[in-house]
Amino acid sequence: YRSPVDYGAEQIEAAYHRWFQWNWLLKDAILQEDIFKKSWASPFPSLALPSDRAASIKAIADEFIQAMDSDLNTSEALGCLDRLVNLADSWRSEETFKQEQSPSEAVVFKPSDAQAIHCLSIIEVAKKLRELGNVLGLFERDNDITLEQQTKIQHRENARRKHDFKAADQIRHELLQEGIELMDTPDGTLWQRK
Repeated sequence: YRSPVDYGAEQIEAAYHRWFQWNWLLKDAILQEDIFKKSWASPFPSLALPSDRAASIKAIADEFIQAMDSDLNTSEALGCLDRLVNLADSWRSEETFKQEQSPSEAVVFKPSDAQAIHCLSIIEVAKKLRELGNVLGLFERDNDITLEQQTKIQHRENARRKHDFKAADQIRHELLQEGIELMDTPDGTLWQRK
């Protein structure tokens, strides 16, 4: 429309990498929500996202809306999705808390407010990523599986990282019974309906 699009191997690889980053953030949000729920008695304490973080998310969302209002500037809109991922990455690099045990283990710990803010930040930026991405028709496929199934996929990835292949295979088998086939790639696990 504005200029010809080159669909060479480099562009396809870059698009795949971009898609992977977006999905990684969405998966991380599932994990953060799991940590969050296991860390407090209620799913969400009366702790609010700091105003500067909320403002950062809102500013990117506003840029997305402006891009879409500007003759459907999808290139700029997609760039906004990338900026949400970059924002989450910058917050992750600030966070020193690392959970050593798998969220599937029955461990309840009392994290600090800073750790709670980290979890909330990732959850909120991922919600905005999904909301804006759905405007462009992205991520709709994720609605084909339940939150529980998405969590199982994340737990399986954690088990594989810890070399707990018995647990990883068990989760793979459970998901296969539910009609979800997993494919392990160098960039992570992908799924499809069987």
